[in-house]
Amino acid sequence: MAEKRSRRIGANRKKRLAESRRSRKKINIGMPKWVIVAVAGGAVAAAGAFGWMQWKPRVVKRIKAIEMFRVDSIEVSRMKIIGKEKVLALSGIEEGVHMLDIKPRKVKTVLEKLEWVKCARVMRRLPDKIKIDVIEREPCALIAAGKVYYMDKDGVLLPLLPGTMSELPLIHGLADSIRTDDNGRRVTGETVKLVNGFFAKIERRGSPLAGSVGQVDFSDPEKIRFTIAPGGTVVSIETEETTKKIEQLCRLLSILERDGGRVPAHINLCRNNFAYVH
Repeated sequence: MAEKRSRRIGANRKKRLAESRRSRKKINIGMPKWVIVAVAGGAVAAAGAFGWMQWKPRVVKRIKAIEMFRVDSIEVSRMKIIGKEKVLALSGIEEGVHMLDIKPRKVKTVLEKLEWVKCARVMRRLPDKIKIDVIEREPCALIAAGKVYYMDKDGVLLPLLPGTMSELPLIHGLADSIRTDDNGRRVTGETVKLVNGFFAKIERRGSPLAGSVGQVDFSDPEKIRFTIAPGGTVVSIETEETTKKIEQLCRLLSILERDGGRVPAHINLCRNNFAYVH
């Protein structure tokens, strides 16, 4: 009995949607969509001009009576991590719902609570289309904070995906800079600037260091220690002179490569105009 009832309910819903679409087609006879949309827009404009609160109930009632303004299609932007089905389920938007019953700001707020969502936008395309754009967060590094997480450029910590194999650099020494808020765990502002600034200089176009950094240690406020490939050379530079020291490191690596010298185990650039290599 339960199975028959569920089938009957599903069939009834499909029947209602089909009837709704047929009624919309009847309205279209002799009256283009743009005319109806223009009339509805004019009604809203008139209500605004003569006092919205007084006219709102009548205008809303009239527009809701127009079957053309029921959702016929929902477009969701392409995503790598979050599934389209999950976005649709959280949005609560279904075909057949009236456009006036959809609250874009409310849907946006719900979607942006997902840890992988950087921002979301929900748009009504009259007369019957909904467009949902979701921009996902993109990890720029791994971070060790009790366990290993992804971290994006905003400092937001994200869970590793199942079966993760990543070539992103691994950051250490930021545990004391991590805070928890309503949107999850994140690295605090000034520390994020330090981290982003370091990687921007390392990964700048044409840099021989691009893609070569393995692990980075920010635990010492006065210096940054990191490893570079090949060979896992440990490099130490001063936090206050990051740009200058990275330029010195690039010149030193070029000299070592040109002269065919062995890959050093450690390069210390924390002294003025002096590099300690061993």
